[in-house]
Amino acid sequence: MNNIAVFYGKFSPVNLTHLSLTLSIITRLKIKEFCFFLPEDDVPFIVRKVLLKKGIRVYGIQRNGFYFIDGQHKPLYQEILLLQNRKQGKIYLVSGEEKFPQLEKEEQFEKISKLSHLVLLPNREEHLYPKMDYLDIPLTDFDNSLLRSGSDLSTTKCVLYDIADNRLYFCKEVAS
Repeated sequence: MNNIAVFYGKFSPVNLTHLSLTLSIITRLKIKEFCFFLPEDDVPFIVRKVLLKKGIRVYGIQRNGFYFIDGQHKPLYQEILLLQNRKQGKIYLVSGEEKFPQLEKEEQFEKISKLSHLVLLPNREEHLYPKMDYLDIPLTDFDNSLLRSGSDLSTTKCVLYDIADNRLYFCKEVAS
């Protein structure tokens, strides 16, 4: 069976927790095809996509079978429907627990939840949504706003270089 994961999140920017989670999702759910679905953010899709690709490569995750969807131009429902029509395996829609409220606001969420198996990533001992399925992994409590502000630089060196080169996130303030 060719299981497919759609990882929902801004990844703005990609951090070590995102990369570790990607690896956990691949191994725990036996994923063959992996899609990053990136909703709209103040940092353009193409920039986040490049940072994700570099982070994946440097982190040592095999890059075959990865693709990236710009949520601003293609609804999540459309992507899930396309994957469902291929009928190659089970579709897992994976989201961090804290992103679930945003995910619920996606167009045609009810249909999305019927076409895919929704799995949340825990970030606290007591789950916010006890009726939902959670991936059995250690807690993921990294606050990405710390990376965006420069307070915690937990990402790969090449991602940090790109952030600096493009004056993204905290580098805008440092440059001024």
